[in-house]
Amino acid sequence: MLKKFMTNLLNSSGAHSEDKHISFKSHLCRSVSLAVLGGVLSFSAALADETKFNIKSQSLRDALLEFSAQADMVVVVPEDIGPSEAARALYGVMDADEGLKLLLKDTGLYYTRGKRGQFNISKDPSYDFQAVSFTTEADYEENFTVSEDDERADEVEGFALEEIVVTASRRATNLQDTAMSLNVLTGEHLEERGVLALSDIISTVPGVSLTISEPGRTGVLIRGISTSSFATSGRATTSTYLDDFPLGGGTQFRTPDIRLVDVSRVEVIKGPQGTLYGQSAMGGVIRYITNQPNMEELSGGISSRLSHTDRGDINWGVQGHINVPLSDTVAIRVVAYDYNDDGFIDSHSGLGNNLNTANTTGVRAALKWDVNDNITFDSLYLNQRLTKGKEQNITSAFTPTPYPGVPTDVTLPNLSELTTQFGAAPWVIDYEMVNFKLDVDLGEFSVTAMGAKKWLDSDVTLEIVEQLSIFEGSIPFFQVDKTEAETFELRAVSDRAEGELLDWIAGFYYESTDNQVHLGASYIGPDILWLGFLPLSQSDSNLSNARTFSKSNEKAFYGELGFNFTDKLRLSAGYRWSNIEIENGTLVADGTFQIVTGQAALVGRENDLIADQKVSTYRVNLEYRPIDDVMVYAQAASGYRPGGANAPSFLDPDGSTYVSDTLWNYEVGARTTWLDGRLTANLTLFRIDWSGIQLTGVDPKSFAPGTFNVGKARINGLELESQYRINENLSVGFNAGYTDPILTEDYSIGSTLVAEAGDRLPGSTKWTYAVFADFQYPVSADLDLAIHATHRYVGDREQILGASVFIQDAPHPSYNITDVRMSLSHANGIEVSLFADNLFNNIARTAARRTGGVFDTFWITRPRTIGINVGYNF
Repeated sequence: MLKKFMTNLLNSSGAHSEDKHISFKSHLCRSVSLAVLGGVLSFSAALADETKFNIKSQSLRDALLEFSAQADMVVVVPEDIGPSEAARALYGVMDADEGLKLLLKDTGLYYTRGKRGQFNISKDPSYDFQAVSFTTEADYEENFTVSEDDERADEVEGFALEEIVVTASRRATNLQDTAMSLNVLTGEHLEERGVLALSDIISTVPGVSLTISEPGRTGVLIRGISTSSFATSGRATTSTYLDDFPLGGGTQFRTPDIRLVDVSRVEVIKGPQGTLYGQSAMGGVIRYITNQPNMEELSGGISSRLSHTDRGDINWGVQGHINVPLSDTVAIRVVAYDYNDDGFIDSHSGLGNNLNTANTTGVRAALKWDVNDNITFDSLYLNQRLTKGKEQNITSAFTPTPYPGVPTDVTLPNLSELTTQFGAAPWVIDYEMVNFKLDVDLGEFSVTAMGAKKWLDSDVTLEIVEQLSIFEGSIPFFQVDKTEAETFELRAVSDRAEGELLDWIAGFYYESTDNQVHLGASYIGPDILWLGFLPLSQSDSNLSNARTFSKSNEKAFYGELGFNFTDKLRLSAGYRWSNIEIENGTLVADGTFQIVTGQAALVGRENDLIADQKVSTYRVNLEYRPIDDVMVYAQAASGYRPGGANAPSFLDPDGSTYVSDTLWNYEVGARTTWLDGRLTANLTLFRIDWSGIQLTGVDPKSFAPGTFNVGKARINGLELESQYRINENLSVGFNAGYTDPILTEDYSIGSTLVAEAGDRLPGSTKWTYAVFADFQYPVSADLDLAIHATHRYVGDREQILGASVFIQDAPHPSYNITDVRMSLSHANGIEVSLFADNLFNNIARTAARRTGGVFDTFWITRPRTIGINVGYNF
């Protein structure tokens, strides 16, 4: 955004001050105006030309700043226009007078032309303005000291980075004024790069690692809090929200991979957030903030894309959104999308090509109702359905060998060939959510009540023959998951008034989850005696058949108290108390496997396993602003991941429980702004002590598999984020992260040493970095050119603890991926973009698994995809 401050003072009474420098405060009684210059001061040319305006609905002050920049006109604004006064959106091609007239409609403001061609804004159309501008932006910040002439006006740079407002602290704050480790991917940033899924961009955030990367299934780790590069046991360590509502929940409720269509921003909050968010997240929180309905005007957009993926075929998709004001107080916003991605993985055995197809359809509808000046009601409905032909992974290849033989020609998955031993493995994931939110402003504080209901249905069919060390025939395995979850949250937030010593947040959170799983398998192949005692034959269509359930609920109270000692020094302290109950049981178990293992005897048991845990977490934060553009902070926070229960089995008829694992996160950080807002540089240093780690393993007494609390770990790291607006056309950014997670005590299964103290934790990389470049240039009065490039580096990562014991392949290698996009946008709202994702076709391995002792599976990134996108906004 272009910003420039002029320097001159005209006395409306005709008198001239004898003092060369006049304090702004001494002229409040005269309604001294703030003048903002957008672009080069070529008034005569700007008066004659029409301008393409693209100004979203926002505060009136910011809208006039945007208008000034886009029209290349000086706009003199009264000082008493506050940030809360709203302006309508302004789109289209028109002259400056017409545009300003529309922008000020129904605001009670008027404009006149000044002697030097500027626009003067006033509540009184007959007012004789004083033209004001500032020698430097520092003068603007320091009591608005002004000069009687404008000889130094050209010294001020006419551009700066856009300010970003976030709500991660449960209050609207400027990103650079928020005392926490927080990264933001704005909706504009995502749209410019054509990002539709979190996996396309999340690895550019320092301190964040991507594990599983495929449609519908994205694994995200923050600050190295993981024990596997494939998946984590029980709940994930990162919580994902849509606006104020958790998308996941419970032990079995995995977070869906929601398409990023019509979003305002994505906030990535690092470190435990139990005191600020109802659903605890020991690693951090990712929030998708959607664009809200507005009552100002009808608006919307539609776009479609066509692309080709290397080794695959044609991909296509369409998306659209529309905002409809129903009255002055009610509006709705609807989003819909349909994307079809062709596959690029072929069957090594001739069972089909391009198997990993993916079709994603979704709709999101939001309602906003301003009941009165103090009460707002919001509601949202979301549904997304993903149908894919196969997971995005490649496998070993082998020649079928009669049981009990083992193939001698097993090969590692080949990143050059992209094949799988088997055929299609269809998977359908259907996610649905409905929620409501009621905000009531009571003056001294506000109260928010939120409720949500969620459904997740998953139906997958896989080939598991090699998992049983059988390398001939087929064992189709299916798993059907049905999960329902309900959440309710009540939160009160005090008004943080200027000069007030205390402010506070208090809340209650409730979550209930009910999950049922149906597992089944049949055997297709020659008659064999598996493991020397279990006969398998072609006629065994009921090899496995079981239905299990898992229920959980969490109740929590949380709060935070802030002490504002001065306008530069603030201390806050938070606390959360949680009570978690988890129950597991077996409903049906009549398959051959269930009968042989004894699981059938567990059906209907009254003493189903129940885990009941109470956990407390804490947070203390100290922030200090030595100067206006620098903030430093120090924080200590604890976090936890709820425990659970291992279901009873033949080896362990009574089952077992595992408790919450906990950690303490210590960090110091600095957020700084330089060069009159053109450069931001933020740095965070952290240390994490993690104990009682939840790890999938084998009970050394019963030898039953399950999740157990073992070991301790220490994680040290740093995160760097910077952006620089070089000039009005070019911006660059650089992010970097370093994470060093290691075990601090040995980990053994029985008498077998699996991993030693000092071994690196799997999943996260030591070094990551990302580089951004954005170039924008007006080709003509109606046509703008934009070029965007993103390059990211991800270092190597360990796969699992004790790789030597589990005979896994070497660590995942490091990789580089570069994306580029070029767009032409016209004043009539049409935009055409050409893009190349993974430009240099670097196919990387993000996760791996070994089964049957010799058979490997690699999850991979998508190969180079080149395409075109055409869109229209109105």
